[in-house]
Amino acid sequence: NMNKIEQTRILYVEDDRGYARLFKKKMERNGYLVDVAYDGEEGLSIWDPTKYDVLVLDYKLPVYNGIDFIKHLSKRGSLPPIIMVTGMADATIAVEAMKVGASDYIMKDTNVSYLELMPSVIDQVLHHHQLLEGKKKAEKALRASEERYRSLFEHSNDAIIIHNFEGKVIDVNQRACEMIEKTRDGLLGMNIQDFLPPDKSGEFGERLEETKRNGNSLFETQFRLDDATIVDVEISSRVTDSEKGMIQAITRDITVRKWMEK
Repeated sequence: NMNKIEQTRILYVEDDRGYARLFKKKMERNGYLVDVAYDGEEGLSIWDPTKYDVLVLDYKLPVYNGIDFIKHLSKRGSLPPIIMVTGMADATIAVEAMKVGASDYIMKDTNVSYLELMPSVIDQVLHHHQLLEGKKKAEKALRASEERYRSLFEHSNDAIIIHNFEGKVIDVNQRACEMIEKTRDGLLGMNIQDFLPPDKSGEFGERLEETKRNGNSLFETQFRLDDATIVDVEISSRVTDSEKGMIQAITRDITVRKWMEK
């Protein structure tokens, strides 16, 4: 009977049946109980806080994506522990998920090693949820998501540059300072165009327009440091606030990758 009380009940919302099977098998081997829903609508109809302890959501889902799913669920009351599963290129989705109320996120990789991490993430979010249970829900959600966003921003392995629609730098994290070899104060107020070699400027301008038009874009360009060193970068840009005209550019150094390709 003790085991009955101990078992954590998970609802996994995932449209890829292969991943769903793997997840179920792996988690049940770890002692969890798992039910699967195959799209956002089915997930919302099955979800019942008295039946499940944790919700694990794939971001890319038919009917409602993961973010929409959380928004719909939040209308019903306080949110349960939610783990968002995103693709490797979707760090910005993870940030957005935290903002709308996810407890944590995990990135799906091709060799499914994310499943190895899943039990500890589940236990962590459950523990966290229990600690917060007694406190005011709304206040908790806001503070946790802001702190989480800040911590994701500050401790990200990728350089994150927040700039406006004109390219002016509004905020950067530590990794961006290291990549561009300037202090935070030195970078604020500069234009992102200032880091580019002259021949990349026009193309970057086009990408900026594309980001504004589509809400996001993924492209490769180069940064030129003060000592004229050229760094190859991949930038995943996303409009985070269209009213204020804010773009978040997650920037990865791909110099080694480019060199290997050559």
